[in-house]
Formats: sequence, structure tokens, C-alpha cells
Amino acid sequence: MNKRLLMLSGLAILAVVMNHASHSGFIAMFWWTDRYQAVVVPNYDQMGSLSYYGLVAAQKLALFSVPAFLFITGVFLAYAARGSQTRLTWSVVRRRILNLLPPYLIWSVIFYAVQYLIGIHRSPVDAALNIISIDRSPFFFVPLIIVYYLISPFLAPFAKNHPRLLLAIGAVVLLAGATSGYLHQYARVNGIENSVITSPGSYLIERQVFEFFFYYVFGLVAGFYQAELKAFVIRFRWWLLGLAIIAGVAAVAEAEWVYKLTADEGWRSRTLTLPTVIYSISFILAFLAFDRLRLPGFLYQLGVDTLGIYLIHQVVLLIAPKIAYHVLPFILGIQAVYQPLLITLAVGTPMLMMIITRRLPVKNHYRILFG
Repeated sequence: MNKRLLMLSGLAILAVVMNHASHSGFIAMFWWTDRYQAVVVPNYDQMGSLSYYGLVAAQKLALFSVPAFLFITGVFLAYAARGSQTRLTWSVVRRRILNLLPPYLIWSVIFYAVQYLIGIHRSPVDAALNIISIDRSPFFFVPLIIVYYLISPFLAPFAKNHPRLLLAIGAVVLLAGATSGYLHQYARVNGIENSVITSPGSYLIERQVFEFFFYYVFGLVAGFYQAELKAFVIRFRWWLLGLAIIAGVAAVAEAEWVYKLTADEGWRSRTLTLPTVIYSISFILAFLAFDRLRLPGFLYQLGVDTLGIYLIHQVVLLIAPKIAYHVLPFILGIQAVYQPLLITLAVGTPMLMMIITRRLPVKNHYRILFG
């Protein structure tokens, strides 16, 4: 199962890159249109085109990625706890956090330095606050998982001894966040202000530390009850696959419907919607269920190098679109070429950097740079 989980991680990091590349696609489509057409920007002539819907689908269908990462992390942490008689020691937690912190801090500083060089200026204080924040960090997964690691010595025994109760708590937190989002959209459409729905406290349950909690504890439980999970997913694998397809289509359709109703672009990247939640869970389980399906071997290597790709790819996606804007402006209008190019660069550049580092005398510092 470990190899399958790493392949799922490899697929998930590809999805993350695809999601972020699609943001650059929308910018090229609406805000940089004057680089390849004689128009005034912003220009929305391509709204409703095949390329437009391709970007919407790419952005939304990639959202299984963070739930998958957290599920995988939970499973592997359960393995560590299982090896210690269902106790997760603080030394294990400390080791994992220290493995994340150096590359996270290094690449966060590089990210903000590159932003400054391309004209996006932030104060050092603002950048520092972003780095230590879950909701504001460009690499939010790292501070998020550190928080989960810190409570894992308490969660692991709970997951082993009371799996159904922990999953129920996680599901309640997840559904509460999703419900809050729908209520806020309802208030927005109907002009409701200063109500319980729009109070600052109601937004608390939509914060990322609660948004992804279910997937992490689901992974913990799955790690302790691997045999039971395997039997379940194999028995219902075709149902899970069908559910993933239906929920994925519904998630894309809902995102576009909400955008047309409220002009809320954020709904495309929101995991806290009912179709996206169902899609994410069923996608993960279906992937594990069809474990005999042969997949490209490079997914395994992507899974091994996931952290390095995650930390570096956004720096690449800061630079590559700017180069295209100035050097190859015509390519901005051909999304079928522009998107694969961005994805290839955003994945290939970190992989090349890691390969080269492994072969140089600085290889002893590999973990500090890439985890």
C-alpha cells in the first residue's frame, strides 16, 4: 500500500501544479489579452470558450490534492504510532517537524524575494507574518501539517481506540465549514449584512485548520485499520469510481454556477463545497481500490519528491509567465500549449534541481533544501 500512497502523492502534486498553472491561464486569458490581440484589458471575450471551461475544470478537479496529501500523511503517521504500541512519541513528531521547517523557511524567503524582484512588494513584517500563518502562507500545507503533527500524540490513540467517533467529529467539522460557506453565499446574494450568518465568528469554522481536519484523521484511522479499509474499497470500488466522476462533474458545474450568480472566483478553488468534499473522498478511495491498475512509474518518483516540488513550483510559476509575457506573448493565447508548458516547467525544474543536488558535493545538505 505504501507504493500506492506515494503514487497518489505524485498524482496529487501534479494536480497542485495544474491548479496553480490554471490561475496563470486565467490571467493570460483576461488580463494579458492585449499581448496577443488588439484589445483593451481586461477583456472577457473568451469567457465561455472551450479553453475557459478547460481551465475551470482543471482548477476544480485538482482540489482532491490537499485532502490526498493529508490522508497520506495521516496514514504514514499511524504506521509510526503503530510501531510504538499505538503511541506516537514526541521524538517522532519533533523529527518530522524539523524535516519540514528548513526547506519551508528557505523557499518562503526565496518566494518573497522573487515576488519583490518582479514588482510585488511586501513589507518584511507582512512577509514574516505570512510565513508563520496557515491561512496566508503561499505554502500553507506546511504550517497546517505542523499544527496537526503537534496534536497527533493525542489523536493517534483516539484514532486507534475510537475510530468511528473521531471520524464523526471530523465529518461534523467538515460539514459545518461547508454549510457556513453556503450560508455566506446566500447572505451575499440576498444582501444580508450584520447577521449571525455574516458574523466574524461564523467564518472561524472555514479556516484551513478545520477545513482539512477530516482528511488527516481519516488517514490516521486508515493507517490503523488498513485491512478493513482495503476490504471496503475493493468491495465498493465501482461505486466509488462512479461517485467520484459524478461529484467531480457536479463540483465543476457548481463552481461555474456560483461564479455566474455572484462573480465569486474563489469558489473554483474552494474545497469546502459538498460536491468537492464527496469528489475528494471518493477519488482517494477509488485510487486505492484500483491498485492493480498500472500507472506511469514517474508518479512514484513525484511522490517521493513531493515536498521539493511543492515548495519550488510556485517560484517557477512566478517567473515563467513573466518570461512568456515578454518573450513569447503569442503563446498566452493558446492555452492548449501554455498550460502544458507551465506544468512541465513547474514540475521539471524542481526535479532537475533535486537530481543535480543529489550528485553534487552539497548532497549532504539535500534535506535542508528539499526535505
